[in-house]
Amino acid sequence: MKQIFGYGSLINTESRLVTIPTALDARPAYIKGFIRDFSVWDAIGFRDGKYKDIGFRALNVTQTEMSADRVNGAVFPVDETLFNELLFREKEYGLITVPAYDYESDAYLGEVEIFSAPRMVTGVSEISEVELYYLQLCVDGAQAFGNRFYEEFLETTSVNGRSLREELAQGPRSFKIHSAGASTRNRT
Repeated sequence: MKQIFGYGSLINTESRLVTIPTALDARPAYIKGFIRDFSVWDAIGFRDGKYKDIGFRALNVTQTEMSADRVNGAVFPVDETLFNELLFREKEYGLITVPAYDYESDAYLGEVEIFSAPRMVTGVSEISEVELYYLQLCVDGAQAFGNRFYEEFLETTSVNGRSLREELAQGPRSFKIHSAGASTRNRT
């Protein structure tokens, strides 16, 4: 059994369950020495629905030199069989093993696997419709863990060199920063 740290669409329960049906219980957590940004190109995109087979940028984490940098997310167990499905879903990324900490108590949770890729997309300023859809999925997942978790997610997610909150305030978009609940959207 592996412990996975999800920080984007994997924090959204409905999205996570599409690939890992046993990962119903996810624990809010964080990792140190990383930043989250909108920099991985997913050429295939969603596997079903309105945005099937349309490429888009997705969230990524990158290691930094500053131990004060942190990324919030969710830790959940995955057995070996479903882990292979998860590897396919997150094919743009490599795996890194890092320590994780409980979001509320700061207690050490143990070593977890995270998906991380080299920064692949830079200099794109416009957020596409499919990227708004993806970001809404992530924000809905963050909101499910409570207001403090959600606010930290908005402030520590970098999009086009600004926090997600600042980026979304730049103009009219079909994005609900304060959505009412978890989305039914999924990345897979």
